[in-house]
Amino acid sequence: MHTIKTCQHGLKLHEAFLSSILSITFSFPLFLFQFLSPLYFCWTFVSLLFWWPVTISIKIWGIMRALLYYCILNGIGSLLWSRNPRLHNFKHSTVGWG
Repeated sequence: MHTIKTCQHGLKLHEAFLSSILSITFSFPLFLFQFLSPLYFCWTFVSLLFWWPVTISIKIWGIMRALLYYCILNGIGSLLWSRNPRLHNFKHSTVGWG
């Protein structure tokens, strides 16, 4: 009988602990958002001011890399196309279709 009461008491403590953790977990971000959102927006603005050259250079590098890959793949494709006579004849036979 004593062990059942102890288990029930332990479950109640566990439930109280979980509910308090959940309430803290859900209320803490709201608390942070209320007090830190102006700071966050200021930080975002400042970081955009300082980091825009870096982000633009990353974007330019991505575009250049995509163009480089395209040129490499296009060159390999055209080499394969010119080496294979059947594909070459097929290409010339379909030129007038467009």
